[in-house]
Amino acid sequence: MWRVLLLVLAAALIYAAWSGRGGETAQVKRVIDANTLEIERDGQVMPVRLWGECGAVQGVFAIRAKDLLDKLLFKNCPDQGQVKIIPMGTDQDGNLMVRASACGKDLGLALVDEGFARVDSGHMAWYQGLRYLLGQFMVKMANNGVWGEQDAVPACP
Repeated sequence: MWRVLLLVLAAALIYAAWSGRGGETAQVKRVIDANTLEIERDGQVMPVRLWGECGAVQGVFAIRAKDLLDKLLFKNCPDQGQVKIIPMGTDQDGNLMVRASACGKDLGLALVDEGFARVDSGHMAWYQGLRYLLGQFMVKMANNGVWGEQDAVPACP
């Protein structure tokens, strides 16, 4: 039991230190789908994919994920669509992958914690994904979200 607590504490500390990295501000124009935002950055409008997770792409969980992102970006946050982004690389289609947060809340992690997405560990170092993996573990153990319906669990490319 104490080993699990130690692991959770270590993950939280690493996540807190890592998430404090710099970033830039962008304006979200719209939520395209469960893990893609259209942002304005340096005068250009472009799609960006949320780093660290694979969102549900169809069905009720995709709708709920998109609604959650809309809520976090435009309803719960007084900054109305402003996000802090940290570029993390590109996906297989060449789209920019970003860690994005609105009002201090990591958007990809919010989707994982609600059970609307799964962790995409293929694009992260082990220490970067500990908090994401912990969130997924908790949701999976509770059989919530996509984990309650095996056919709904999104595949990561």
